[in-house]
Amino acid sequence: MLTIKGERKLAPTDLEDNYLCVERPYGPFFRSFTLPNTLNPYTITANYVNGVLELTIGKRAEAKPKQIKVNVAQKALGAAAPLDDAA
Repeated sequence: MLTIKGERKLAPTDLEDNYLCVERPYGPFFRSFTLPNTLNPYTITANYVNGVLELTIGKRAEAKPKQIKVNVAQKALGAAAPLDDAA
């Protein structure tokens, strides 16, 4: 489970003609995400730049896909003998 907690501060606003306009919610918040078991929790890194939170989470070694080389052989058509250049 990955939980992100934070708090939005009330941005300063201008009082104009005795009314106040606030367009964004403020206060504490949290979000929780269920992560798959194929991730490695020890490789999580987080960066917060210009209001953007970037998380990088690596996979476990056994969860990475394996590449298997497949040899493809040419099968002869029918029972015909190989062609001879002299023919």
